[in-house]
Amino acid sequence: MFPVIAGAMIQTFGGIPRTAMALGSIYILGLIVPWFLPETKGKPLPE
Repeated sequence: MFPVIAGAMIQTFGGIPRTAMALGSIYILGLIVPWFLPETKGKPLPE
C-alpha cells in the first residue's frame, strides 16, 4: 500500500525532494503547534 501512496505523492508534489519536504513539515508542525494550544492540566473533563 505504501508504494502506491508514495508514488502518488511523488507525482503530485513533482519529485522526491518536495515530497520529503512536505512529509517533514508535518513533524515540524507537530513541534510548534502544541505551544499555541490552551493548557488543560487540572481542568475537569467535559461530560
